[in-house]
Amino acid sequence: MSNARKTAATTKSATVRKMLRRSNGATLAEITTVTTWQPHSARAFLSGIRKKGEPLQRDARRDGTTCYKLIEAPQPPQPVGTPPAAQIAAPDAATEGAASADAATAA
Repeated sequence: MSNARKTAATTKSATVRKMLRRSNGATLAEITTVTTWQPHSARAFLSGIRKKGEPLQRDARRDGTTCYKLIEAPQPPQPVGTPPAAQIAAPDAATEGAASADAATAA
């Protein structure tokens, strides 16, 4: 028996996603060269990324070629005056006990 480790094969879509995350993105020609996809298949893959709601940006390089980049989605703004969820404290036991005692005497 061999002790060689089996590694998971990298899929073409994973390779393209990695290319799209680069700082200079990937051109259609680069995608088709690496994956051996036809240009219409590469464009369909990019369209599928957009349809899934992933932020895909189309940009132009200095030489005029079009490149595509996956960018990080902007975080939604917090409403003014609302603390982040991690800062909202749970009521402590002393406060709860006092509130239930007040309710009992009011009844």
